[in-house]
Amino acid sequence: MGQAGLSPDNWLVVSQKRNGDLIILHKHTDKIRKLLAAAR
Repeated sequence: MGQAGLSPDNWLVVSQKRNGDLIILHKHTDKIRKLLAAAR
């Protein structure tokens, strides 16, 4: 997550898909994002 410019202190990994994509949740705003495996 740090390579994607996101602070690991503020984000929780909700799930990881087989292709390596991560679904993450912001701890304070409940915003959900998808990090593509190629972006990491």
